Amino acid sequence: MKHLFYFLLASTLVFTSCNKDDDGDTNDTSSNEASIIGTWKLASITDNGVPEVLDSCDLEDFYTYSSNGSGVNNYNYGDNCEISDTDNFTYTINGNMLTLNFGDGDSETAEITTLNESTLAYSYSFTEEGTTYLSVETYTKQ
Repeated sequence: MKHLFYFLLASTLVFTSCNKDDDGDTNDTSSNEASIIGTWKLASITDNGVPEVLDSCDLEDFYTYSSNGSGVNNYNYGDNCEISDTDNFTYTINGNMLTLNFGDGDSETAEITTLNESTLAYSYSFTEEGTTYLSVETYTKQ
């Protein structure tokens, strides 16, 4: 449930793509679309630069992006991570903006700070109890 909360907060993601041949253009939609395809496992979250303590359930969370614009988020929770759940979504990339659309009508957009063959990191802001946070989530490709 905690991972779903973070994912749903990912309302503003902007993708940047880097590789050995990168010409500095982070707004290359087709490059970002190709780079994001695959399964990405949560590695870390920071809020306003402060690392968040993640439990073992959080570290089992992952997103899978398919080439047809669909995806699935798998997350675990419970005392021993015994409960597993999934959320299906569709996604679009426009330049360096990633938008996720969920079946319940919710959508989120976020800013990618790293997107390469092994790491996906994105930042977004959210407000909780009157305080606005800048959060960065980092994933490793599986």
